Amino acid sequence: LCSVSMSEGIVTIGADAFYDCTSLTSISIPGTVTTLDNAVFYGCKKLEKVYFLNGAEKLTVESDYGSDPYTFYQCTSLKYLYLGRDLSLYSGTITNPSVWCPSPFARKGFETIELGETVTSINDYLFYGCTNVSSFKVNSTTPPSIGIQSFMNVPRCELQYPEGCYESYANSNWRTNFTIPLKDFNVDGIFYNVLSLSDCTVEVT
Repeated sequence: LCSVSMSEGIVTIGADAFYDCTSLTSISIPGTVTTLDNAVFYGCKKLEKVYFLNGAEKLTVESDYGSDPYTFYQCTSLKYLYLGRDLSLYSGTITNPSVWCPSPFARKGFETIELGETVTSINDYLFYGCTNVSSFKVNSTTPPSIGIQSFMNVPRCELQYPEGCYESYANSNWRTNFTIPLKDFNVDGIFYNVLSLSDCTVEVT
């Protein structure tokens, strides 16, 4: 199985649905899906790109009792993640997230992560140990809230954020985890695009 097309209207993807589909390289999860059962993509070793499309409801990702979610277990080629909505994950006490973590994305090899405009919160430990991240983009004009150790061990890269939102991101706790580049700002309702930080030049928009 090399490709999959899922139509809007699907609400659940059952356990082991694409287990060991070793030729699958990308997958898009419709925004109508509200439940992702355990081990859906277990062993998809060529899977590189994953799209959780925008949706109105939270997506519940199931996990085995007492173990990591097996959602992307042995998916060793993961590069790109688009997350278009909030998630519902196990929220109990975590004593050692480096060994056990409720996030399906923790310790995965994603290099690029993008969040959709309707994402409002980042779950505890959501991207814990994603040490390969070099590009992170958020499309929400309001900075999503950040949970416990959501970005632990994620490299400090430049955050890409929506135009006109420098102040809101620069004054949020996102600055603890990412560099917030000055690319636009406003003074008294007048917006300025930064053309060059070194030359201190802007254009009025």
